[in-house]
Amino acid sequence: MPVLRGVAAHATAFDPTRHCIWVFGGSQMGNYTNALFSFPLDAPNAWKLAHPSGPAPSPRVWSIMVYDPPRDRLLLYGGFGKTDSFSDVWELPLSGSMAWNRLTPGGTPPELLSAQAAIYDKFRQRLLVLGATSSGTLGTWALALTGLPTWTMLAPANPPPAMPFGVTGVHDYTFDRLVVAGPVGASYKTSHLETWQLSLSGALAWSPVAATGTPPGPLFYGPATYDELHRRMVAYWADTVFTLSLAGPPTWSAVQTQGAAPPVRFYNGLVYDRSSDHMLLVGGGTGVVGDPSYGGEFHDDVWSLPMDDTLVWNPLVTDSQRPPQKLAGHAMAVDAAGSRMWVVGGSGDVLTAGVWELGLSDTDPRWRGLVPSGDAFPARTEHTATYDPARHRILVFGGYAGGARLNDLWELSLEPTPKWTRLTPGGTPPSPRDWHTAILDAPHDRIIVFGGSASDGHGGWTLLNDVWSLSLAGSGEWSPLSTSGPVPAGRGGHTAAYDAARQRMIVAGGEIGQPYASGDIWSLSLDDNPTWSLIGSGPGLEFHAMCIDPIRDRLLMMGGDGFGIFGPPGYDYTSTNATYSFPLGAPGHYATLNVGTTYPQGRASHTAMFDAAHDRLIVIGGGVGGNISISDLPHTDPWMLQFDDLLDAPPVAGPAARLLAPPFPNPARTGTSLRFALAQPGQVSLRIHDAQGRLVRTLVRGPSAAGEHSADWDLRDDAGQLVAPGLYFCEWRDGPRRAVQRLAVVR
Repeated sequence: MPVLRGVAAHATAFDPTRHCIWVFGGSQMGNYTNALFSFPLDAPNAWKLAHPSGPAPSPRVWSIMVYDPPRDRLLLYGGFGKTDSFSDVWELPLSGSMAWNRLTPGGTPPELLSAQAAIYDKFRQRLLVLGATSSGTLGTWALALTGLPTWTMLAPANPPPAMPFGVTGVHDYTFDRLVVAGPVGASYKTSHLETWQLSLSGALAWSPVAATGTPPGPLFYGPATYDELHRRMVAYWADTVFTLSLAGPPTWSAVQTQGAAPPVRFYNGLVYDRSSDHMLLVGGGTGVVGDPSYGGEFHDDVWSLPMDDTLVWNPLVTDSQRPPQKLAGHAMAVDAAGSRMWVVGGSGDVLTAGVWELGLSDTDPRWRGLVPSGDAFPARTEHTATYDPARHRILVFGGYAGGARLNDLWELSLEPTPKWTRLTPGGTPPSPRDWHTAILDAPHDRIIVFGGSASDGHGGWTLLNDVWSLSLAGSGEWSPLSTSGPVPAGRGGHTAAYDAARQRMIVAGGEIGQPYASGDIWSLSLDDNPTWSLIGSGPGLEFHAMCIDPIRDRLLMMGGDGFGIFGPPGYDYTSTNATYSFPLGAPGHYATLNVGTTYPQGRASHTAMFDAAHDRLIVIGGGVGGNISISDLPHTDPWMLQFDDLLDAPPVAGPAARLLAPPFPNPARTGTSLRFALAQPGQVSLRIHDAQGRLVRTLVRGPSAAGEHSADWDLRDDAGQLVAPGLYFCEWRDGPRRAVQRLAVVR
């Protein structure tokens, strides 16, 4: 899932037209990515995930990116994957509909470089790429950007410097020269820093720069940017800003900044904003780029430093607060209407009481650690967390901590600020337990708790099949829920979900005290006569994750263990990474989904949710072997499974895609509004389709004048009936032009 969670060795470019920073790829906690983010420098400052269409560059680190002003586009070159090196060139036009396009330049492309830098030559409208050749000397290539893009290797008169370990540089516009710096020597550790220049006007020639002063250090090859107003190269190394004056005798200086400085880092991005005379520091880290087991810190912060005499650091956005790198047995609560989710507690290297929030929209898709006030919430694992949207709170029940099972109830109120409160509802509470499930029955304003593991009073444990109701009105009250029909076997490590379309709870799988985990799937009606029904069978799993896909009316199950804890001696409890579906609308059988070639490791004791607004399954955390070895996964990076099989005809590319604005609000509970614009009068239609492409409602059909228009949808179909919750498509047409926006309807 494209969540920004610390990034290093990424490509960074400054876009003066939109006054923003663009960041592509890099290593996020050891995972190589090809996500593209923008960061506006005008308030509010928040990262935003971009969604270019078309085939994208593959995930990579150490690629280089520049902004091409005459053509209002980003240019991306090269980089390194986990096993591959790249010398490809990509463009991303920023006007109109953004779509990646791989260029096929003429000429001979650069050699695969061990280290590289890129400079935009605005005088000649070309991209200059510098890096170590196979011989260790510095090679320079030019990619002409006018006409047919063509590579040319520059051939200066004098020999280039030998910089085999890395290089950085800037274009000094006044003297029309490249100024570069990098370590020189027989080995990286014994190298020394040298500064060189390459004249671009007249005869090309390399020559050393006799710089004095205090340089960054012999091993420096970090990013640099050109301070045009003060005519100097600006570099950042570890935790210090260095400048090389280019107006007069070249002199290196370590800048004495004021205020709290950014933490130590390498592999960061660095750009200069001429309009505000600020240098901007983006991300970076101290860990090994491709090895998360090494540890270290990775940053997703952005710092601004005015380059006048004030020199006071200002964090435009601070680092996200991520969950521990190893986390399983945690609980997840979801706010579908607010497009956000929370992770509460869990176990990894240590038991935690932490709470982390993750926004699911494209704006600021980062983790945020909450610091609640109030009562001290105890750390725990194998508990439940349920979001109560009517009262803007999360309710946590039970779990395991300190060698004992729990039956306490906690409220985390979210407004105005997070606050923990231990609740004491009326009635007799359920017995202490873990491995249980809880779902919100919103129509009856209650939480339903089912099953779990409890102490048997003799040093062992027993599996439960009792059902409890917690009314949410007032101070709340516990009561056992009487049911009819055949009763499921006692179980723990199962999953449960609320089927809103049929007002019932679905329970699947779990540990039932047999050599194999259960594969049965049950429903419990939540009407005046709650009744259990066996509705099918799925894969035999425990400690798996499950949620409902309301768009396709099905269960989705991912991961888990196939053997229960009574499995055969010597079984290694290897968890699955398979994803299964089970239809809810009619009798059927479970199916294994084809999820392509990129998927998470096998895991158990993880969590999952279905994000209807973006039509995707999100999986977080987990470990190998359920409760046996929950710390074996390297991190809690969210994984996303995107579903794209919803409409037969894709929207056409081009400017039309920008003429229909996204619906607001989205997700929608009672209604939404759509805006569209016409450059000239035309025949327009604006129609709503369901997830299967069936026409639901026609909002506009006929001639429309030029200008901006809006249309409201009350979430009813053409027959006047309220539509079911799920994903819908707003389709706009003007003759051959077509644009589509997604809308999630929630209740």
